[in-house]
Amino acid sequence: DQYGTVSKLARGLPTGTAVVGVGSRWSLFALPRPRLAGMAGILVHSTGGAINDMSWASATPVATAARRHGSNTLEQFVLYRVIGAANPSDAAFIPLPRPH
Repeated sequence: DQYGTVSKLARGLPTGTAVVGVGSRWSLFALPRPRLAGMAGILVHSTGGAINDMSWASATPVATAARRHGSNTLEQFVLYRVIGAANPSDAAFIPLPRPH
């Protein structure tokens, strides 16, 4: 989804958890391309648009989440359990922060 959301996920998830950005903007970066076909994962998608059905063999909504600032909701997300259908050219592995 968005750069900020993906970056926060990459930073906050446990070591060894792969984070993948999917969408046309990610093809602009010289980052490793993942092989998603047959792989299971969680897709975090802003409620502002449709998911790319071409990338997923299945996409089942499992939860919602919100990005908040104080009591204000800034953005809503739907979390989907997905199975990759293809190896899209517009996906990239997101580099994880290195421990200090």
